[in-house]
Amino acid sequence: KYYKEGSSYNDLKAKMRKADLYCSYLNANGWRNLSKLRKVSFSRNSMLEAIEKRSFSNCKFEEIKIPRNVKIIEEDAFRNCKKFKVVDFEDNSELELIESNAFNSSKLKTLYIPKNARLDKGWCQSVPKLKNVLISENSNKYRCLNSEIVVEKSDINSHIYDVLIFAAKNLKKVTVPKYVKRIAPYAFIEN
Repeated sequence: KYYKEGSSYNDLKAKMRKADLYCSYLNANGWRNLSKLRKVSFSRNSMLEAIEKRSFSNCKFEEIKIPRNVKIIEEDAFRNCKKFKVVDFEDNSELELIESNAFNSSKLKTLYIPKNARLDKGWCQSVPKLKNVLISENSNKYRCLNSEIVVEKSDINSHIYDVLIFAAKNLKKVTVPKYVKRIAPYAFIEN
């Protein structure tokens, strides 16, 4: 019933539709290409700390709720997940970093950013369906404006969000706030 750390990749690939994961990290390439995987859940009080490169690349599940202890989502972790729509995080998430291209070539539509997370340059590159980026109301680094754009403070001690880092895909019109001094790389990519 449960697939634990050390499970045979070939056995899982052939029959897996749901995975309840009991491990402290997902290594690079470890769970990729599981074409029958539809749902991923994590054990209560999961100790998972990292989702490494290509951990879930080419998987077919639609959503995932990242455990509280995960501190990093590495580059290409969810690459080419064509049915992927929603990434959510457990309450009190300790996420520190989403690396560039973490969701590369996926069909992700909605992403929640926990309060302490940092977004690498290019974090939203090649995610053509991303329309909803929700920012924790307790974040002191990012803000979402009008459900359309995400702005960031270049100086964490400032009260001004002066860098535009993301514009929702499929926007027809956007007004850049007057206090924005810089538009970050990839902010309007695929718009």
